[in-house]
Amino acid sequence: TGLHHGLLFERRTFNGLCATDDKAEGMTAFVEKRPGLWKGR
Repeated sequence: TGLHHGLLFERRTFNGLCATDDKAEGMTAFVEKRPGLWKGR
């Protein structure tokens, strides 16, 4: 179904983003209440 494919796409995209260096920086910046220093990786 459309919903099934949409959720599958969302899961794959989310998992791919969680494997980046910027994810760790984003989480640290959020906790420290500062802007992130993005590397694009």
